[in-house]
Amino acid sequence: MQCIGSDSYKFCGMEFFCDAIIRTDDGCSYYVHRIILSKNSKYFKALFLYDGRDQKEVHISLPWFTGHTMGLILKYIYTGKMFVDSGNLVDLFMASDFFMLDELMKYCQKLCKEEICLSNCVKMFIASQLNEQIAIFHFCRRFIRINFKELVRHPNNGIQDIPLEMFKTLLDDDSLNIPNELYIWWAIEQWAKNFKERLAAVPHLFRCIRIGNFNGHLFQHITKSDLIIKNSYFKTMNDGENDWDSNSPFKNAYSSMYPTANRLRQPKKLYFIVKYLSTFQVDMTSAYITYDEDIRMKRKLNKQLSSNFWPNYMVAVDHFVYMFNSWSNQAFVFNLFHNTLRVMEPMNYPRIKYNIVHDGCYIYAVGGVNDLLEKSETACMFERYDTQRHIWEFLGYTCNTAVGAALDGKVYIVGENPSSNRMIAKEYDPDRGDFKEINAPKISRIGFALISHGGQLFVIGGRNDSGYLKSVEVLRPQTGTWETFQPIKYRYESPIARIIDDKLVVYDERTDYPSLYWHSKDRKWKRVSSPYFQSVKKYLYCSIEDSNAITFFKQENSDSNLKWKIFDGDILV
Repeated sequence: MQCIGSDSYKFCGMEFFCDAIIRTDDGCSYYVHRIILSKNSKYFKALFLYDGRDQKEVHISLPWFTGHTMGLILKYIYTGKMFVDSGNLVDLFMASDFFMLDELMKYCQKLCKEEICLSNCVKMFIASQLNEQIAIFHFCRRFIRINFKELVRHPNNGIQDIPLEMFKTLLDDDSLNIPNELYIWWAIEQWAKNFKERLAAVPHLFRCIRIGNFNGHLFQHITKSDLIIKNSYFKTMNDGENDWDSNSPFKNAYSSMYPTANRLRQPKKLYFIVKYLSTFQVDMTSAYITYDEDIRMKRKLNKQLSSNFWPNYMVAVDHFVYMFNSWSNQAFVFNLFHNTLRVMEPMNYPRIKYNIVHDGCYIYAVGGVNDLLEKSETACMFERYDTQRHIWEFLGYTCNTAVGAALDGKVYIVGENPSSNRMIAKEYDPDRGDFKEINAPKISRIGFALISHGGQLFVIGGRNDSGYLKSVEVLRPQTGTWETFQPIKYRYESPIARIIDDKLVVYDERTDYPSLYWHSKDRKWKRVSSPYFQSVKKYLYCSIEDSNAITFFKQENSDSNLKWKIFDGDILV
């Protein structure tokens, strides 16, 4: 039980001075004072001043909340005191938002995250959606997603109260933590079995079942359920010509009727994350894996990486993660299945300060420096690592001080012409195995960031004889031309561009300028205001998109004893 404020002041007993009576649908009445309610609640101030209500009208009907909840809200308005527990938390969460009581709302939001459980998570989930409390909505959805197996088995889960569209979206979630699709069917039964008017929705919910996890137990439950046998809305499946005497014909028929059900119930990608921690006592590199596509939720892997190794490039191919520190010319391969780390095969021409580009099963090393060789020679080197054959191949020379990025199956390299020091751009086609010179960016520069995002190639910042640049240019491969893009707000000395949370982020570790991200909807660069991003910059991310690797981690992640590190909020805004 939680308490706000003091219990010393009692607002009851002052009926003689009251000028309004609040009534609720369950028969409760409260004598109130307009001036006190208006002073402490924006809702009541608007109600009494602006809705055209006759000031002489005494009776005010508020049917949206119970008399008990209304009494608690009035007690808070009058005294600043309230008892909040798991039994009234969700009602007060909704009421505080409705009556525009900001401090109480913040308190309830905090308490929702602390008190969420199987008994109240669905009610919170619905309330946050109705109140458009996005942060709490995502928090509740995450809790339900992880604990869906336990939720379905819980006696007072509230599943039957979920609105249809919310319920359908929930059942269709790729990240639901369930061992098989029987839990989906049990949830449908709980939602529909006591409501005849919901029978028409059952065929639509039935499509949420994934055929890949279809088993004999599920077949037995479905074919014996009145929700199907006695449901006239299942005309095709109840056709007398169909004989559902075994699992296989049923699966085939189901698959043909609902083709989208053939996809696996698992995330489309995960993120492998590393973080380097350096203190006076210890240097440590830790590895993490996310639960799904959301980088806000991760768990630490048991394997500790090399203490003196901090990668600045990282790519995943199949179930291997390739990590490079281009400043020290160190490279390791992490096996996701075996949780092991090995030294990667060395390049043909060892060097530092190279650029790593990944496309398909190939990893490209672009440029770099080796003091033992000619500077102009090593700065133009172009090698490729074949992850299937585990060898490096020398592909030739490119432009000087080269930076690379992959886009649409090709590798784009931007740098300087060694003979003229003029900016040059090339396109490497892996299928043909050759380079093609393309148009260079309009503004000559070095020290820029190059990255592909949204089907375009971005050249960001850098410097030239004029100094540090805000300029941004974009290559559209369809036209082969560079176009001027909205400039960044700051003159970064050494701009770094990354894709974080599916957004293009630019920052500089050498200056105190704020970080920026591209807001695609508003079409402008915005400052990153989230305090969490300061720690996000210390992490390195790579997406895991191999289906077998995702299946492997989905099984591991289903363990209810795992400890997840969760940031609940926006990373960039």
